[in-house]
Amino acid sequence: MNKTILILGLLLCTSYNTIAQSAGELQYSSSENAQSFNYKEELHDIASGTRVLGLGECTHGTVECTDVRSEIVKLLVQKYNYRHFILEGGYIPCKAINEYISKGKGDLRALVLHNIAWPFAIEEFANLLEWLKSYNMGKPETEQVQFYGMDVTAHRILRTRYNEHRLYNKLSFDMDTTLLAKLETIKRDEKTRLKIYDEMLEQNSTEVITTYDSIQRNNMIQSYKCGVTAGGEARKCREEAMYQFARYIIDRIPAGEKAVIWAHNDHLSKKYSGRPSVGEMLHKHYGDGYRVIGFGFEGGNFLANTNENGKTVMHTYTAVHYPGTIEDQLKDKNNGLLGINIGKNREHELVDKKQMINNFGAEYNMVSAGKKNFYKEHLRLSASFDYFFVIKEMHPPTRIKLTKGE
Repeated sequence: MNKTILILGLLLCTSYNTIAQSAGELQYSSSENAQSFNYKEELHDIASGTRVLGLGECTHGTVECTDVRSEIVKLLVQKYNYRHFILEGGYIPCKAINEYISKGKGDLRALVLHNIAWPFAIEEFANLLEWLKSYNMGKPETEQVQFYGMDVTAHRILRTRYNEHRLYNKLSFDMDTTLLAKLETIKRDEKTRLKIYDEMLEQNSTEVITTYDSIQRNNMIQSYKCGVTAGGEARKCREEAMYQFARYIIDRIPAGEKAVIWAHNDHLSKKYSGRPSVGEMLHKHYGDGYRVIGFGFEGGNFLANTNENGKTVMHTYTAVHYPGTIEDQLKDKNNGLLGINIGKNREHELVDKKQMINNFGAEYNMVSAGKKNFYKEHLRLSASFDYFFVIKEMHPPTRIKLTKGE
């Protein structure tokens, strides 16, 4: 008896452990950090058995989410023929980043900082892009990883780029400035702008949406439409638009190749309580051809925006501890990074019944953090994800900073 206890104790003390118990009991794996997790064994059935794999995150401002997903992307590219990387970033500016990883054109950190949102303008994400560039170098284009954005870039970002163009006759990405000027003019008429944007989208959709130019026009119009839409309708507009652009990309990739999507849990989960998500729509369309890996966290520090006197500023916050969440229930099993294959745990209560998971977006404030359920999501893991990671302690990423003049 004592010998058996000793052997079990030694197994539990290793940096990586897998506990496979009888049906109905939780099977999980845990490691001390992102680099030592056994992704190949844990994710083989998910990576090999799907066409599109979503990689979520529980907060935009956490380095561990980037580190874990970077390790997964490297595995997917090298072992499972994933050749298409889709980001929760603007469709138009992400083309410039693809030029970098496929041809080495431009300065990566300047491209990232100027063209995509702050959650991805971090050194850790830039390191992954550098790895993709190294992977692509020397390969024909048909064997390279291609990089895309699926988001409708906020119209104010497009406008900023347009103003730069007018001042300096220079754009950091291709854009139809004639169309942009027209969209700016329409935006000023609050009574008719949504109707006119819809009419423009309808006219654009009568064309065959296959070329980059036609997709770019659609994206620019959608960006302005969602940018001037109010409240919950704006979030719905963005979600539906991101789904459309993900479909544009996925439906045109060569047979046998696969795509990975990098975005927040809220966008990629197959069932989200707030609204129909990109992931839910993809799952309905592609069935089991779409799978998703979600994330949660137990505690630690993270970056987020907040509003101070009408201005958006960024701070590092310490996560409020919410007892009773999934992450809290798993804290004694988590050595640093814990993973649960949802398909192998269907009968377990933690997976099969609704639970609370920690969930932050790009914005955060301490008043809302004090509310019982504000920064939590109520869901069933079995309905939302195919695999679920829990980070024990988060840390903020390293923001990209350029020298003056770059």
